[in-house]
Amino acid sequence: ASNAPPQLSLLIIPSFGALSTLLFAVPAAPLGSPVNTYYGHSLSVGVALAFHLAVAPLLRSVTGWLLPEDLEKVLIPALAISVMVHFKVVHPPAAACVIAYATLHSELQQRPSFLLVPVLLGCTFMLLVQRALASLTRSDEWQKWMVRRNPVEAP
Repeated sequence: ASNAPPQLSLLIIPSFGALSTLLFAVPAAPLGSPVNTYYGHSLSVGVALAFHLAVAPLLRSVTGWLLPEDLEKVLIPALAISVMVHFKVVHPPAAACVIAYATLHSELQQRPSFLLVPVLLGCTFMLLVQRALASLTRSDEWQKWMVRRNPVEAP
């Protein structure tokens, strides 16, 4: 994808910074589990795509109302978070991913394959790297290394 113009390629998902923090800084965090990571991102992106590609056009055709863009930017993440809470797969980086999607303006960038494929491939790659790091080190050593010690406490 190096030949693709920047407006057609999505190489860095902004929420991957938060995902990296969860996976590598606090690997035992429940919100960073593979289930939450995959289902949270899938549900969030699904809600965003459904809202943008089905609900908003349906509302426009039935009522003639066009949702203000700012309202759509607020509703999409709110609905995505609600769906994650309902299915008990809350994943904060997935909410950030949907916010990034809601701010895209190009119709090419709002296609399902443009967001879903990079998001799921990126999540898969980061989970594989996390698993490889965990297998290279003993699990308890990994956890001790990640825990921040209070400088006042005696070692």
